[in-house]
Amino acid sequence: MSRLRLVGLCTWALAALQVGCGDDTLPPRGQVLLYVNTNAPLPSAPGFSPAQIAPLFDRLRIDVFPPGSDKRCEGCSRELYADTQAFAAGVSFGIVAAPGARVRATLYRSAFLIGDEPRPESSLVAVVELPSIETDGVHEAHVDLLVDSLGAPLGSLEDPAPALPGRGVPRLVGTWWGAQPRPCASAPGPEEVCVPGGAFWMGDPRLDFSGAPEHDGSLERLVVIQPFFVDRREASVAEFRASGLERRRFKQTVDDPHERNTGIPGCVYTPEPSETDGLSLNCVSWSLAEEYCQSLGKELPSEAQLEYLLSGRGRGSFVWGDTSPGCEDAVFERGLGDECHDLGGGVQPAGTGERDRLSLNGSDVLDIAGNVSEWARDDWDPENGACWGTGLFVDPSCSKDDDPELASHSYRGGHYGDVANGLRSAVRGYVTNEIYAVAPQVGVRCSRRP
Repeated sequence: MSRLRLVGLCTWALAALQVGCGDDTLPPRGQVLLYVNTNAPLPSAPGFSPAQIAPLFDRLRIDVFPPGSDKRCEGCSRELYADTQAFAAGVSFGIVAAPGARVRATLYRSAFLIGDEPRPESSLVAVVELPSIETDGVHEAHVDLLVDSLGAPLGSLEDPAPALPGRGVPRLVGTWWGAQPRPCASAPGPEEVCVPGGAFWMGDPRLDFSGAPEHDGSLERLVVIQPFFVDRREASVAEFRASGLERRRFKQTVDDPHERNTGIPGCVYTPEPSETDGLSLNCVSWSLAEEYCQSLGKELPSEAQLEYLLSGRGRGSFVWGDTSPGCEDAVFERGLGDECHDLGGGVQPAGTGERDRLSLNGSDVLDIAGNVSEWARDDWDPENGACWGTGLFVDPSCSKDDDPELASHSYRGGHYGDVANGLRSAVRGYVTNEIYAVAPQVGVRCSRRP
């Protein structure tokens, strides 16, 4: 019979919310009081103001394994909601264990959990061996779950790390460098907004349901974004015309951007002023969109930057949160015969979607999720390709140096003809052939690094 027992959970919180440890009577032998510390941003406890930094994890699981076994002992698992206030005060578990017992601590993201087990790609994991205890009383030890270890668990059941002596530093919580808000170093230009730096989960496990390229965003990766400037609105027809970059590739037609009423339904560009001047430009190739932004001293935003905006800087499946949109919330389902067509078909004026905006420093970035999708500067690569995968990334951008005649480039965000799920932040899409290919669903928004 294993001499192993998980006595209980002790959480020392603020006095107003103190949680007792249950039975205060110690078992008839010594126990290890194992503290779990983290530097990760966590949500606030109920009754406290929402966390200023987007939480990255929200659940903690503790599993205890008897010496020599890879099976958890019966009744030797605990799980709790992980919040800032509890971890700042100190979270610990009392454990009675024989020499050689191991504890696996897992701090994970429960959002969109599929099944009962935490997802490895969005979990911090440490396996530690408990110190040998020969006398009665409480012996303190700790384990640290640090964000920079994502994708590289500390220890394993076969080769556990030693539990560290003492309580450690509970007030590490929320101090991870990558999640700290970082403002732009200079002021935004006209019609620009500063997007503060931070960290977020790029990807959504729920997208793995069709195998289609536009649902190729199910793998989670933790991304650190440096601050950047972004245009408040997608580039309009009039703004693009004023750039003088219109390209006539063939004598009989304006090819790029493709002109209205010349063979591709939905295009809004006209070479002369018209009633479409205020609409978001579409039917423009990736290469010309890039050239347009460069002519302004800017660049196309990366996929990661666009998803950061689309997720409300890491706070939801949509820019406004986690609820699916209604017809008034964003410009989608506006094709002929679609559910929202009665509100106006095709591309609509900027700001038509009531919730499709992100407020930053007193200014709103408009039409992030709908109206037209937006070119990213990235070459297209599947989520499990060389550019992506899982783990921790800092300002990622994919460049593959493909032949321009065959290259595929990414776009992000939903569009006027999309369904509601197409407006989710992690949805990806691409168009092949950067020189000639245009699409009525895709437009351009420029960004700039400080």
